[in-house]
Amino acid sequence: MVLPMALRQALAAYSNEIILMVKGTSLASIITLTEATGIAQELISQTYRAMEVFIAAGAIYLVLNFITVWALARLETRLTPDRVRA
Repeated sequence: MVLPMALRQALAAYSNEIILMVKGTSLASIITLTEATGIAQELISQTYRAMEVFIAAGAIYLVLNFITVWALARLETRLTPDRVRA
């Protein structure tokens, strides 16, 4: 009985830490910054399109952050029984 209540209380702070960790690491440790920029540099040297390559890399990073925030918000909503669901 105590564990679900403790989980609900800790989830907000823990989700903030997860989001900060994802933003602090490059592409959530799936692709390191050196790897991502190395791949981007190879594509730029082949296509001479720097803006498009870096915009695509930024879009991938944005999508990863959006999915993380969305999933944590859904989990928090699901674990809070007294919150009104829209």
